[in-house]
Amino acid sequence: MPSIDPLTRDDVTGKPARNTRWRARYRDPRGRQRSKSFDRKIDAERFLASVVTDIGRGDWIDPRRGRETFGAWADAWWATTVHLRASTRRGYATALNARVRPSFDRTPIGSIDRTVVKEFISELSARGLAAKSIANTALVLRLVLQEAVEAGSLRENPATGLRLAAARRQEPRFLTADEVNALVAATRAPYGFLILFAAYTGLQPSELCGLRVGKLDLLHRRVEVSETLMQINGETVIGPTKSDAVRSVPLPVFLRDAAGEYLALRRQVLGRPLAPDDLVFPPITTKNGVSRTEFLNAESVRCYILKPALAAAGLPSDVRTHDLRHTCASLLISLGAHPRAILERLGHSDITITLNVYGHLLPSLEERLTDGLDDLYRSTTSDDQPITATGESAGNVVDLRPDDDR
Repeated sequence: MPSIDPLTRDDVTGKPARNTRWRARYRDPRGRQRSKSFDRKIDAERFLASVVTDIGRGDWIDPRRGRETFGAWADAWWATTVHLRASTRRGYATALNARVRPSFDRTPIGSIDRTVVKEFISELSARGLAAKSIANTALVLRLVLQEAVEAGSLRENPATGLRLAAARRQEPRFLTADEVNALVAATRAPYGFLILFAAYTGLQPSELCGLRVGKLDLLHRRVEVSETLMQINGETVIGPTKSDAVRSVPLPVFLRDAAGEYLALRRQVLGRPLAPDDLVFPPITTKNGVSRTEFLNAESVRCYILKPALAAAGLPSDVRTHDLRHTCASLLISLGAHPRAILERLGHSDITITLNVYGHLLPSLEERLTDGLDDLYRSTTSDDQPITATGESAGNVVDLRPDDDR
């Protein structure tokens, strides 16, 4: 039975000694004897009451588990992330090692409550950290704590349901077809085709960098998008697409022809036939022929290809490599493409992504659609016999006036 006993008694009376400490004793769900000491009897009583209640509800947490450090649980959680994309793990590692561990690594997991978490988030905000970085940090903290919850070391996750400032998304930039042409003309050889290909296929920068010759089917005017190439922590990582799906993107005739000319030039420069595993876009080289990068990546495309071309073409310098993908979407929308068709071409995993990013462009079609309805109506009626408000043609109008008024 649970009990509360004094740790010392008066030798004469046998009553609890003055200023004695009190020990609360109970048995855990496995039948093991447990105890905890307090300076005041009332504190021992309150503790014992809560323990009995927790055991009855099945919510009891072994105090020894709560003394395990956050760092130990972070290590345990990190070991479960090996299946994630390399870019996702890189973001998690940055948040965990640069921001979460310095604050919590040696902290007992059981002492991290809601107040502690909210104070931590407030400190990040006070340091001027961007809302997106704060959200990523809070996510990593929550995932580590959830690992402890699922293992029975925490009763609930104190980082769940936090109210965070909305991350400000960088607004996409959209180039017109004329601006794309100007940018292609201003791009250093042989990468003008890369700019053209990106703007008219909508591939991700990492998909462009990982595109292989064997994925180009010029006969059927299609390109298969199945893998990406990224630089992560100085290492080249080849992996699946963002949605882990393989998609086939159709090529306009002009782009098919441009691809044929570009590949012929690549064969001439290499002095050999192109192999299916050859990358379509070669690494950037300096004037003396030394490779500046082993493989192209989004950052090298932006720094060494796109930025100089933007300056030479007189276009805004804040256009990103990813904005070429946005440009493809805007060109498709200007042609009246349905959001579902844009989703399939760009490889979005959900239609809400397409609508969230490009939904504001769709209202621009309303005027054209309205004019189209007007043209449709006029094509089915003649000028001398338009349809009236009553639904009758003007040459056969029914007189709806009362008899007395005729």
